[in-house]
Amino acid sequence: LMLIVGTRGDVQPFIALAKALLSHGHRVRLATHEVFRTFVRENGIEFYPLAGNPADLMSFMVKNAGIVPSVSSIVAGDIAKSRRVIADILASTWKACIEDDDETGVSFIAEAIIANPPSYGHIHCAQKLQIPLHMIFTMPWSPTVQFPHPFVKVDYDLGSRETINMLSYNVVEMLTWSGMGDLINEFRKDILGLSRLHTRQAVRLMLDEHVPHTYCWSPSLVPKPDDWPEHIDISGFFFLDLATNYEPPEDLLRFLESGDPPIYIGFGSITGHDSERILQVVLEALRITGYRAILSGLAKETDKLPDSVFRIGNCPHDWLFQRVAAVCHHGGAGTTAAGLRAGKPTIIVPFFGDQFFWGSVISKSDAGPPPIPGKSITAKQLAAAFTFVHDPKVQSAALKISSAFHHEHGCENAVRLFHTNLALRKMHSDLESSFSACFRLKDYNLQISRPVAQVLVAAEAIEESQLTLLATHDWNKSMYVNRLESYASGFRRAISRFADSVRPSKRSSSVNYLERNSSCSTPHITKHNLINVGRPFKDNLPLYGDIKEQPPQEEYDENSKLAEKVKRGVHYDLPPTIVKKSSVHNRSRSTADAIPSSTINHFRKNNSKSRTTDNILPNSPYQNQRTRNIHSAKTNKKKQDLVLPKQKPILQLKDKNNSTSTEQKAADISGLSIDVCKKILADFKQIQSARRRSIDKSKHQMGISILPNSHRRRSQSSIVH
Repeated sequence: LMLIVGTRGDVQPFIALAKALLSHGHRVRLATHEVFRTFVRENGIEFYPLAGNPADLMSFMVKNAGIVPSVSSIVAGDIAKSRRVIADILASTWKACIEDDDETGVSFIAEAIIANPPSYGHIHCAQKLQIPLHMIFTMPWSPTVQFPHPFVKVDYDLGSRETINMLSYNVVEMLTWSGMGDLINEFRKDILGLSRLHTRQAVRLMLDEHVPHTYCWSPSLVPKPDDWPEHIDISGFFFLDLATNYEPPEDLLRFLESGDPPIYIGFGSITGHDSERILQVVLEALRITGYRAILSGLAKETDKLPDSVFRIGNCPHDWLFQRVAAVCHHGGAGTTAAGLRAGKPTIIVPFFGDQFFWGSVISKSDAGPPPIPGKSITAKQLAAAFTFVHDPKVQSAALKISSAFHHEHGCENAVRLFHTNLALRKMHSDLESSFSACFRLKDYNLQISRPVAQVLVAAEAIEESQLTLLATHDWNKSMYVNRLESYASGFRRAISRFADSVRPSKRSSSVNYLERNSSCSTPHITKHNLINVGRPFKDNLPLYGDIKEQPPQEEYDENSKLAEKVKRGVHYDLPPTIVKKSSVHNRSRSTADAIPSSTINHFRKNNSKSRTTDNILPNSPYQNQRTRNIHSAKTNKKKQDLVLPKQKPILQLKDKNNSTSTEQKAADISGLSIDVCKKILADFKQIQSARRRSIDKSKHQMGISILPNSHRRRSQSSIVH
């Protein structure tokens, strides 16, 4: 599941990433604002609507130039309106995790979340479902001494550059929580059934939980800061190819061919600024310099423009920017990347947030002039910028950056980083490993995928009620309790552990979080049956090869060893015959994010290696007590580059001659071949047999230990009489 709040410039990079994830076998749902439904669907990605209108959100940000509201916004009632929108967005993020597709009716349950920070509900939904979360964003959101938070205007007269930069991130977290903390706690308590957070927990939640972050910009422009730990990285920009099928209008082609290359001038999805004033500034600057221009967004159809200015509608940047001399825009990350990718000098006219950050980056790279704030821009300033970007040295600097971009593969790097930070050992499915595990079969200490569960239920080997949702990520609950509460809960845990230690049956160490917290469930949650294995799911998910490597084994008795060998060592060497298309009603599939087996094999070999913390500064916010302990035992092992080759499916065509068998029924429901179903059922029977033998042996041993005592008591009684 992708949770994205923002404008088209925020959504478009994630469509490119979603397509890369699809190519690796994942099922992807992109949840964003309703206005982007068509844009998402036409790129072959599932869509779910989040609340909020990006135009309204952008207008608020432009009016306040960041997160601190102005007096005019307070008077106009913008704060109350924004809070209502945020509350709606929070509620819609949970629905996006569990609701069926609103067009096809196909069921969906999130098993991993990728999100940008403004979607807000991300970490709370991930904690409720106990699934992994990976943050991806176009601007820095993780504390560093290298540069300040983009939303903070810093004053270095107040302290050292490093201190001020680091504090700027704390300021943003504190202001954000003070403005919406009550909304988030209501969301956690009333909708998710989770405990409330206090301020210290909330502002350090991402840091304390070591949530992976990937920043989608070019490391050639902004290198990774030395004080960012290993789980925070930079991938490169995400580019969505829109020019392939684009057919430009004839009048645009005539204008481009009628003179020197024009300057592109556009301000994207920015609303809330004085468009008429800025339009007059632009036209006056063009008159002063004599340059031609293509204008996007500023002018209305009724505005009279000179012949040297051409007004365009929707036009792919990757096509248009190849045909202009320079670009002038608001400084959104996506437009900035597109201009530099085309090797064009860039003028940034920022209005808020990261636009100032990108304006500064462009200036430092010599690919453009210093940023010109949109609220105070003049024709004289803009004319000087137009002249600046035609300097051959500036054009050469832009071409140099473009050359660096061509050696970067942002989407592929981001997918690799996403896989790197997954706990793949916890996601490995017993009995058959083509899909990742999403259910736990507690009676047999198994974790299984949805297709495996469908096979076992269809064959009546188990009841659906025996299944619970599998926690594939451990969210540290100690972070979510108050200090005074922690003493009492710690005492209760100690008593509980002592009681568990004397019980005859060993409690599994992977007890499901949702099972432990079932008392917190709300009516909104419980009305969704998250376990139902019989529902139709996405039909066209590919399956991958198997895991032949067995994980390390612990010492058990002979029968337990046999069961463990069966459940962990299962693999299938089947011909990769792909199943023909069938309707979703005939063959249901899992919602699992299918992980290539070669990827899981790689991680099984390397997952136990300690992560190095060599680059963490002594005063880094990422270095809590746990990481300080790790830091004291550094390792110099070199990180291995992760290769994620796609494997072939293992499905086979159904055997029509065996249509009445139990295996055929299981194959019809799960989508697996009959041979695979037979193997799953045979292996499960071995596990059942081993479990029965172990239980019988335990009962026999208990009986032997009880008999001598009983005999001794009877003997003593007879002597007394």
